[in-house]
Amino acid sequence: MNTAKVIGSIHSEEAARLRALARYEIMDSPPDGSFDRITAICARMFDMPIALVTLVDHDRIWFKSRYGLDAAQIDREPGLCASAILSPDIYVVNDAKFDPRTLANPLVSGSMGLRFYAAAPLTTSDGFGLGTLCVIDQRPRSFSAAEQQTLQDLAAVVMDEMELRIAALRSITREAEREREFVAIVGHELRNPLNNLHLSLSVAQEELEAQPEHPSQRWLTKATTYARGLSTLLSELLDVARADQGQMNLKLAPLDLQQLMEELVEQVCLQNPLHSITISGSIRSSVMADPLRLEQVIMNLLTNAVKYAPESRTIQVVLSEDVDHVHVSVADEGVGIPQAQQALIFQRYYRSPGSDKNTQGLGVGLYIAANIITQHHGRIWVENGESKGAVFHFTLPRRPIRRAAP
Repeated sequence: MNTAKVIGSIHSEEAARLRALARYEIMDSPPDGSFDRITAICARMFDMPIALVTLVDHDRIWFKSRYGLDAAQIDREPGLCASAILSPDIYVVNDAKFDPRTLANPLVSGSMGLRFYAAAPLTTSDGFGLGTLCVIDQRPRSFSAAEQQTLQDLAAVVMDEMELRIAALRSITREAEREREFVAIVGHELRNPLNNLHLSLSVAQEELEAQPEHPSQRWLTKATTYARGLSTLLSELLDVARADQGQMNLKLAPLDLQQLMEELVEQVCLQNPLHSITISGSIRSSVMADPLRLEQVIMNLLTNAVKYAPESRTIQVVLSEDVDHVHVSVADEGVGIPQAQQALIFQRYYRSPGSDKNTQGLGVGLYIAANIITQHHGRIWVENGESKGAVFHFTLPRRPIRRAAP
């Protein structure tokens, strides 16, 4: 017999098995109730103190689910599961102290004191053993043929769960791909015609500037307004798709947040002369932020405050900082937000039951704002004011700013 060929064949088969394990994308995944229920059923059904769903990696045996055991994994070498996956049949050790397969195993002679072990292999449809569903006791046991068959059936259920899990992951991946394609199509096929529409309307506006009473002027103004609204809706849809995919693509730079806030407040006040916006406090640190995205957040909070606050009322902006964070709050004098809605208001497409049905928008502004703040490693939330209105807050990690000496 050619020993080199045999060793090469073993290595090749193990490499193929590890590739099969990798395709399930399950190693080091979070706990899963489906697998935990199966190990709990095994422990109860067979009156065993320990039940495990194990997966055999190249150097370790990792426990996808564990009942009655604290350890999350063990080295592959002493583990019995590495032997159990070599055969499609169930692997049973009734008394490990007297079984020649386990006499020298440290799990038997060590502190664990393993005496009984039964494992049904987790076998893929193409014949690869990935791990086991096993039960363990610290006293010798017998394990009937009926019990062995039940353990094998439950192992098949574990494999069914693994197949369902990978099918769901692949479905999510395909859906994400379709969403990315949608974003690309929308961005190209709709954005360009909209830009051309804006350009055409601008040219027409310039030609009619000398004729302010021309009958077409009114319709041109309306068309410009509608085009601007459509452009805003398209931008919101694209931002939602990017936020869902975690692809906002921030362009971070040191930013003087106080200066940005003062500029945006002045802009909003010019557009809404019936409202007064005051700024109190200060921020003397900069933040690492995407200026355009942070402007988007602040404008959303300010325009919402204007929208929901009665006319001739004051909107209060408060700036502050501590050792680690800068803090911004925007308080209006509107009707406030019921406690039950505060947990929902940052969800996409959520519109408050009290919102004006004629108000434009998709109900995604705060969802996008929350995503932007989160990607900046900050936090955003809302609460009701002490007497009336709503107060929106956000924090960002601070960065010391070096100001020139006066």
